[in-house]
Amino acid sequence: MEKGAKRKALDVFSNIILVILTAMALILVFFLLQSKVSGGVPSLGSYQLYIVMSGSMSPAVDTGSLVAVKAVEAEAIEPQDIITFRGEVDEHNITTHRVVAKENQYGIQFTTRGDANDVEDPMPVKDSQIMGKVVLSVPYAGYAFHFARTREGVMALVGLVAAVITLELVKTLREEKYKSKDKSTDHEEVVTSEKG
Repeated sequence: MEKGAKRKALDVFSNIILVILTAMALILVFFLLQSKVSGGVPSLGSYQLYIVMSGSMSPAVDTGSLVAVKAVEAEAIEPQDIITFRGEVDEHNITTHRVVAKENQYGIQFTTRGDANDVEDPMPVKDSQIMGKVVLSVPYAGYAFHFARTREGVMALVGLVAAVITLELVKTLREEKYKSKDKSTDHEEVVTSEKG
């Protein structure tokens, strides 16, 4: 592989890395700022984002996954749907489990169970507890988001942004160096041809 082709391949690779790092930094900053300002769960449009902290839904939703939950009416939820709901006594206790049965005898209620669990959840889930239906699960993304909310994570995020800026600066300086080198080579060729 000649020198110019190597340089071009390296530029393409560095551009890809730059785009990935920039996207990651921007997404994390957006969600961090949003959750700080709102004081609640980060959301994207009508989707709320939650981190799955247990393995009760493995393998469908692994520990550390980031799930997007869309608010839906209880009537629209059917058995086999994965839902996120609040605890009846402790509404800060958020659970994501699969619906195994739906009853409408005393208002809509759902029987739920984690895919990795052998038994159903002890209490039925009432429609008032429903936060929504899981429409997307991104494995391991929850770890990154959880880490980004810590002091160390914020420092890492600042470092990531600094790395992106540094990469772009180095790339720009290198391009300028090659342009000036090419201009001086062209100038030398012109002077040599005039003397000949």
